[in-house]
Amino acid sequence: MATTDKFLKLEDVFEFSYPAGPRHTGYWLFVRERGTVTGSYFDYLRGIRRPKKPIVFDVKMGRSETDVLGNASGMCIVSNEVIQLWKAENITGWDTFPVQIFDRTGNSLSKRYSGITVKGRAGKLDYNRSGAKTYLDENDEEVILSMEAIYFDLRKWDGSDIFLLDDGNWVLVTRRVIDLMKREKLTGWLATPIKKFKA
Repeated sequence: MATTDKFLKLEDVFEFSYPAGPRHTGYWLFVRERGTVTGSYFDYLRGIRRPKKPIVFDVKMGRSETDVLGNASGMCIVSNEVIQLWKAENITGWDTFPVQIFDRTGNSLSKRYSGITVKGRAGKLDYNRSGAKTYLDENDEEVILSMEAIYFDLRKWDGSDIFLLDDGNWVLVTRRVIDLMKREKLTGWLATPIKKFKA
């Protein structure tokens, strides 16, 4: 059931991701065999598809094993510590799918990890308020070229702590999720206020 904006303010919503670029020291993953993954990687994030067996990743870069792992696929991959925290605190709007992750020597990582399917939703992106610039691709589908923020209609939010928009793959979370991750000192993630998000 959708809730109303009095239960959520845009200031309390963050884009949840992992660091990237040369300053990021956490492990960076690649899917071992692209052919083993059917459809788009984002299908797994959105729950359109579920793997029949664990998706296998290999560590290609980075120096440390963090609780949220960066990856070239755009999937959300988190440690068992994150899963246990979200379960214990009744964080809503998510489910898991199985993954296997191997380091550069071919050994499994010391932590256990899962891929995250985001079940929560909050309607469509408000293109005007978000300052989105778009173009039409070869299939005449609108593609976002750049944007200055992430805005959406709070009345369309389903009340989940973790959610996506209907037309975007940004993982959005409430302040409660961020506060819990900070409290437990979990590593390897970024939280960008949606009003300051740029792409």
